[in-house]
Amino acid sequence: MTLYEVGTVKDVAISASADRRYVSVDGGMSDNIRTSLYGAQYDVRLVSRVSDEPSVLARVVGKHCESGDIVVRDAWIPGDVRPGDLWRSRRPALTAIRCRVGTT
Repeated sequence: MTLYEVGTVKDVAISASADRRYVSVDGGMSDNIRTSLYGAQYDVRLVSRVSDEPSVLARVVGKHCESGDIVVRDAWIPGDVRPGDLWRSRRPALTAIRCRVGTT
C-alpha cells in the first residue's frame, strides 16, 4: 500500500467530444515501476475525507513527467478530487495473491 497526495487535477481534451481527467500525485514510478514495466494494475481510494460526488473516470499519474509514469491507468474517483487530498494505492487482492503464489 502507498499513500499519495494529490498535486494537480486537470481535464485534457482527447477528442472533439471527450476529455480525460488527469490527477497527478507526489509519487509514481520511483515508488512502483511495476505499472510501467509490467502493466500491473492498482486501484486508488480517497482516504483524507468523505465525498458524495459522482465518480468520474481518471488517469492517476506520477510526478516524473515520463510517458510511462502512470500509477493507475483508469480509475473511478470522486468528481470533486482536489489538490491536497490523500489517496491510498494498492494492488487488488487477486493480483497480490497471484504474485505471492508465483514467487513461492
